[in-house]
Amino acid sequence: MAKWRNASSNERMTMLENIRRKLLFGDGDHEQRQKLLRVVLRKVVASMSAPRHHVAGKRRQECQAETEPAGPSQQELRHLLLKVLQQVSLKDAKVKPLLRHLEQLIARFDGQLEEAACSSQWLRISGFLQG
Repeated sequence: MAKWRNASSNERMTMLENIRRKLLFGDGDHEQRQKLLRVVLRKVVASMSAPRHHVAGKRRQECQAETEPAGPSQQELRHLLLKVLQQVSLKDAKVKPLLRHLEQLIARFDGQLEEAACSSQWLRISGFLQG
């Protein structure tokens, strides 16, 4: 997490691209694929910030850079997270701590998740955690 927070915008984009590459080119059997998904999930979750309130006067669904400490990269992280959550085995014991961390991030939000910036992404993430 410190590596992400201390990185420049260009370094963060490079990190995201490396994660995407791992996800796209991760061939192999089911176990190897799940292992790769866990690695990607761990990196993405460690780099995420908690939900933030939307900026007054903006649509709640919009993901505005000024509401995110790391700019648009947080939106990309959530997008990547959603792709991984669709594929990884959520019942895997090695995934459970990462899911709990996501739940804790969401729990930090003061208010209804519908009021968060990028609420559609956060609501989908929350849906995976609940269901």
